[in-house]
Amino acid sequence: GQAVAHRLIAKADIVCQNLRVGTADRIGFDYETVRRINPRVIYCHTNGYGITGPRAKWPGLDQLFQAMCGVEYEGGGVQHGNTPIWYRFGMCDTGNAMQSVVAVLQALYHRDKSGEGQFVTTNLLNCGLLYNSDYFEAERLEGPSRPEIDKAQTGLSPLYRLYQTQRGWLAIAVVTDAHWRALCRAIGKADLASDTRFASHESRNANRDSLASILEGLFSQRRAEHWFAILDASGVPCEISDEQRGQRIFADTEALEAGWFGSQEHPGWGRIHQHGQLIDLSDTPGQLGGPPPLVGQHTKAIMAELGYSEAEMQALKAKGAVTWP
Repeated sequence: GQAVAHRLIAKADIVCQNLRVGTADRIGFDYETVRRINPRVIYCHTNGYGITGPRAKWPGLDQLFQAMCGVEYEGGGVQHGNTPIWYRFGMCDTGNAMQSVVAVLQALYHRDKSGEGQFVTTNLLNCGLLYNSDYFEAERLEGPSRPEIDKAQTGLSPLYRLYQTQRGWLAIAVVTDAHWRALCRAIGKADLASDTRFASHESRNANRDSLASILEGLFSQRRAEHWFAILDASGVPCEISDEQRGQRIFADTEALEAGWFGSQEHPGWGRIHQHGQLIDLSDTPGQLGGPPPLVGQHTKAIMAELGYSEAEMQALKAKGAVTWP
């Protein structure tokens, strides 16, 4: 298996791995070994706590970095007596993948200029710090107070939060005076715009509890779909949060026309729906390729490119060095 990997590395531009510090060295996959095979390679090591220090060899588990960097504490509104919040999705895992892409692209740019490959590293800890960086800066710098999430964990202000409706929840993001006036007209409360308690951003903030109470009572009378249709038509930024958990977007006409989503047949899962291109390029637009591959699905094709015969492949598979479905 190592020999196959080394032959592949010889032709590669980029090598990425997320093993614990020291593991790649033991299996002959470390940067020094890789660089001897291919001096121009960009080698990216994505890890948990960085490659030095007492925790360098610890496993990188997303939720721990959310806790360590204060993300769970801040998101839970603990200052109101709440418990920290456990986020369902792996934000640090996803963010660190993006950091790795940026790091590799920077290294590729340098190689284009110099011809030199190099070692780059990113980690989940840095990503967690990035997500909570506004808190760290607010603690150090003088300036306007930083908005905090409310006790109910619905948002940061009456006009930037979630509201429970008759069915489902409505998220609004009213961030300008024009949005505020449009909201008042859309909900049939045009008089609120001229109410001295809510006439300016400062007065709305000073009377936030009163404003929240008014909107809570109003939005609870109809379903989220009703309010979304009215507010969206009036130019008020809003979206629905309900039991469909985002599934409705896969049937959104605009999203489908824009190519944000697509569906494909997967050999193991049947028809699957997935997002389309995440990045748009004007002159070299991407295309949605095949569905997520099965483990080892392309092993034989890749090994054939490397010059392995069918007999050699079968022998390596028999040894457990490679696999395919």
